Amino acid sequence: MSAIAKTSSITLITGVPGNGKSLRAVWYIREAVKAGEEVFVCNLNGVTIDGITAFDDPTRWEELPAGAILVVDEAQRFFRAAAGTVPPYIQAMETIRHVGIRLILITQSPTLIHANIRQLVGMHEHLVRENGKQSATVYRRSRVIDNVRSERALAAEDHEVWVYPSDCFALYKSAEVHTVKRTVSSKMKRGLVLAGIAALLLGYVWWNGRKLVGKNDEGAPAAAAAPAAAAAGESRRDPDAPKWTDATQYAQAHLPRLSMMPWSAEVFDQRPVTADPQLYCMSSTSGDDAQGEWKDYSCTCLTEQGTVYQLTQPECRTVARRGAIYNPYRERQQAGQGMGVQGPAPAVMDAQASAPSPMAPLIRGDVRAVGTEGEAGQPGSAPR
Repeated sequence: MSAIAKTSSITLITGVPGNGKSLRAVWYIREAVKAGEEVFVCNLNGVTIDGITAFDDPTRWEELPAGAILVVDEAQRFFRAAAGTVPPYIQAMETIRHVGIRLILITQSPTLIHANIRQLVGMHEHLVRENGKQSATVYRRSRVIDNVRSERALAAEDHEVWVYPSDCFALYKSAEVHTVKRTVSSKMKRGLVLAGIAALLLGYVWWNGRKLVGKNDEGAPAAAAAPAAAAAGESRRDPDAPKWTDATQYAQAHLPRLSMMPWSAEVFDQRPVTADPQLYCMSSTSGDDAQGEWKDYSCTCLTEQGTVYQLTQPECRTVARRGAIYNPYRERQQAGQGMGVQGPAPAVMDAQASAPSPMAPLIRGDVRAVGTEGEAGQPGSAPR
């Protein structure tokens, strides 16, 4: 017999219908019989284990022999919660350990049984089955778990995944445990959606990076034909390029003056720039993830090269929600291509550029597309 009946005189097994609480009791009964225990069973539908004895009235548990185990299914029928005078057979449970009798009570919720019994429970197991799986998570405590409907409260308890023993299915009658069809939870669906969005974001960054690399490769032949390559021993370094004496100066030169504008680093003041750094940020609100684990607010930013870019959480969420800061050094045509939006023909762009309205660069529809992931409740936010 497992420790469930060795360490406590009163054990409580709870769970909503179909979560496997009766199956777990049958599993315990079988192991107890194998261990030579004397087991009595009440109200357990169709149990067919050799060596057990039926016991119709669990309120007469005091008549059982010392050391016996009494398993009561749907225990609320016999020990229902009620106000008023405590029945003598419940009062007697206060000294049940003296006679060595052990009770295993099965019900849907601990609140369904008498409050006095709840105070005497020495082991409580609550079973939770998700999406029709052939297993359940067993949450365990050495006293009653009061709020079994709170996922956060259950997560704080000792727990394990219990795979249903299929060889016990034929030992009793159950209408639900091994007939429920498996489904996909809403948490898993949200997780798949977020994973898809993340994959699209990474794919877009990779595609954009390839375009930039391709442009650099096209300019390579011209650079190779430059007169500077005539002498093999001549350095190709720009004599006017900055020189750093140590790693600290190098790092400081690459440190952005404004954290949300990586192109504002000092190094970009001294050398020609082939591409402006771009940020793509994705944020998520707090809540349970696809595995049912609690996750706090999080936000991550990537550059157009696919590298992680460090921002504070408030700054990261600002970029994710509203898009990147306006970059006046970015070419208009490059901005349209970088965001995957097909820009207007050059002639149209020139006409727009010559328009007298100073607001033209500020109201272009493709500026917002830089933002990659809004938070819940914001425009453009992904399903949670």
